[in-house]
Amino acid sequence: MNKQEEREQRLATYHIVDPIHGIVVDTLHEGDRYKIITSEQQQFINSHVKMPKSNNFVLLDSQVLNKLILCNLSKSTYQVLFVIMTHLGYYEQSGQIIKKSGTNFGERLNGKALQSLCPNISKSTFDRAIDELINHEIIAKEKQGRDVFFIANPFIFCLGSNVPIKVVEIFQKSKWAKEKK
Repeated sequence: MNKQEEREQRLATYHIVDPIHGIVVDTLHEGDRYKIITSEQQQFINSHVKMPKSNNFVLLDSQVLNKLILCNLSKSTYQVLFVIMTHLGYYEQSGQIIKKSGTNFGERLNGKALQSLCPNISKSTFDRAIDELINHEIIAKEKQGRDVFFIANPFIFCLGSNVPIKVVEIFQKSKWAKEKK
């Protein structure tokens, strides 16, 4: 028995009636869901365009953005920050700075690889920018063997809304997390 047959065998709980013609256009059964759109909602839908959203859509709260501005970061620090934002991981890699190719997510970028994405910034300026981001709790440093990786604070920005608990735990005592509560 297919799902349609199973649905038809369940007792009808509600009928959906066309208000103009007065005929039953559909039947709701127990467990079914139906979305009712009011005329105001339909008018809104018709007068707006939903922008395409991909895995590259960075969530950034406007109040947080104002607080980032008040940090008075140096120009080069903002440049590094924007590079980081364009290389944020998604889902299981949320908070990690990773290689990207279109919408494909790759391996984590270590400090040297991240610095190579900032060709107009010298190594010493890059290092100062990283230190400034760490001091403002915007990113954290994570060592794995000889490599150094960075993790972005999900209370400031992230891709998607599912963030691994271990990333949240790193920043849960940051000033950014305290302001979100």
